[in-house]
Amino acid sequence: MAKKVLVAVSGGVDSSTALLLLRDQGYDVAAAHMKLWDYAQVGGDTHYDGRCCSLEAINELQLICNEMKIPFYVFNFSKQFKETVIENFCDGVQIRADT
Repeated sequence: MAKKVLVAVSGGVDSSTALLLLRDQGYDVAAAHMKLWDYAQVGGDTHYDGRCCSLEAINELQLICNEMKIPFYVFNFSKQFKETVIENFCDGVQIRADT
């Protein structure tokens, strides 16, 4: 039985290549993408904003995974990321700015 591997993918060439190499080495590969932003809230273009994690990049990843017959999952962590990373960072910057 092949070892299972879950590869975190961003939509870039590196993560797609990692999927292909692992699959070709006999691993049972799945791909996972973490959605960390609500693009509409941060002023980005929801379809193409020039970064690795745009909706267009996610759709391309889905196509790549379909072609390679690799399961693809998108986990929406935008709320948790905002609460635990962004808000804590902003609070920390505000505290330092006040001192």
